[in-house]
Amino acid sequence: MKKLLFVRGFSLSNNSEYDEYKQIYTFFRMSKYKLEYFWYTTEEQLDEVYERLEQTIKTGNYSVLMGHSMGGALLSRFCRENDVSGYDKIILLMPFIRTNSVLNQLLTWDFAREWRVPKVMVLPQSFVEGAKATIFSHIVSALLHDSFAPIGIHQPFYAKDNLLMTDKEIVRLFKNNIYLIHSPTDELISLEPELLSRIKNQYSVDGGHLSFSSKKYDNNFFDVLYTIMKL
Repeated sequence: MKKLLFVRGFSLSNNSEYDEYKQIYTFFRMSKYKLEYFWYTTEEQLDEVYERLEQTIKTGNYSVLMGHSMGGALLSRFCRENDVSGYDKIILLMPFIRTNSVLNQLLTWDFAREWRVPKVMVLPQSFVEGAKATIFSHIVSALLHDSFAPIGIHQPFYAKDNLLMTDKEIVRLFKNNIYLIHSPTDELISLEPELLSRIKNQYSVDGGHLSFSSKKYDNNFFDVLYTIMKL
C-alpha cells in the first residue's frame, strides 16, 4: 500500500473529541493510500517543525504529500527547496502562502509576536461553513465548538518571513505534480482572481478554509480531491 503524509494546520494539531480532519482520514481509509499525520503543536518553533518535517518526508518513503493551511505552507517550502518530481502528487489545501489584509498588517507588529490569544480568535469554527466572520459568528462558534484556551501565535510570524510567497513564486510552484485547492470564500487565505488565472494546477471548492469538514460543502471538496487523485 502506498503511503500519504498529511501535514496538519496551525492550531488544528491537537487530538481532541472534534477532529477537523476526520473526513480526510475517512476518505483515504477507503483508498489505496495509507494516511499518516504529521503532528506539531503551537508551542513549537516553526523552523524546528520544518526541520522535523523535512526529515520525516525524506525518510518516510511517501508517494503523496498533502498539507492544509500552515501545513500546506510548510510543504510549499519543502517543494521549493527540494526535488519533488518523484512524488505521485503534492496537494496543498488552502495553504498559508498568502493571507488577508488584516492578518498581514498584524504580522508587521513584532511586539505581538509573543502574544497568547484564545483559540477561537485564531480560527473560528464559523469558517467551516465558509461564512464571513462576524462578532456574532465568533460568539456562536465559541459557545458551540471552540476553545478559549490561549495559544501562542509566534508561528505565523515565522511564516511571514519564511512561508508567505510572492505572486511569481506562487505561479512557479504549482506545476507538474503540485496542485492547489482553494476556496473563494476563505476568510484566511487571500488569492486574487488575477493571480489564480495564472496558476495551472488550481481547483476551486465551496465552503471556506475548512470546506472538507463542512456537512454542507464536503461533497464538493471530495469530488475535487477525487479528481486530482485520479490524474
